Amino acid sequence: MMREIIKVSQNNPDQKIIEKTSEVLNAGKIVVLPTDTVYGLCINSQSENAIKKLSEIKGRPQKKGVPLIIGKIEQLFEYTNQISAKKIEFLKGIWPSPVTFVFERKKNSKSTEEGIAIRLPEQKLCRKIAEHSGPFLATSANKTGEPILDNIKEIYLQLQNVHLFLDAGTVKENIASTIVSLQKDTPELIRNGKFPFKKIIQLWNKI
Repeated sequence: MMREIIKVSQNNPDQKIIEKTSEVLNAGKIVVLPTDTVYGLCINSQSENAIKKLSEIKGRPQKKGVPLIIGKIEQLFEYTNQISAKKIEFLKGIWPSPVTFVFERKKNSKSTEEGIAIRLPEQKLCRKIAEHSGPFLATSANKTGEPILDNIKEIYLQLQNVHLFLDAGTVKENIASTIVSLQKDTPELIRNGKFPFKKIIQLWNKI
């Protein structure tokens, strides 16, 4: 299998790299790229074969959900049930950011899971790819239970069956996103991360 490493700018990405990455994702292949939190293993959200490969690489059950990366807030409504006006206003105030929100999944979805985790990242690279290729699934580029890796060389050596690696150097902060549920009337913390939950609640209470 051909494996390729390409240098990339996170906030000023070359359009040719956006197009190439989108092409690889839409072919059902796996990409490692930097997000605004950690390096991510990324796949096309509609490819069952890619989802199976991702599960094998991570070494965890296929049924475990993977967050969806979107490029603009309008893409959110393709995957979720009706969202209240207050929640939409809240999201517009907090996104883009390193916060993953869990929503009630659209009822006509093929998935049996009730919730869907979605993120609109701060970083331009991910947003541009999601706008060009469509939303994609992304999870940390490491094997389940092992430390999160902060550079492409280590990831390249550890993870097989990845076709394309986008190298933006060492990810300095290397802290995963905060995960918050919006399935109920108020935000509920699922996992602490880069964005303080206290600040999320403060923003919510201002609306």
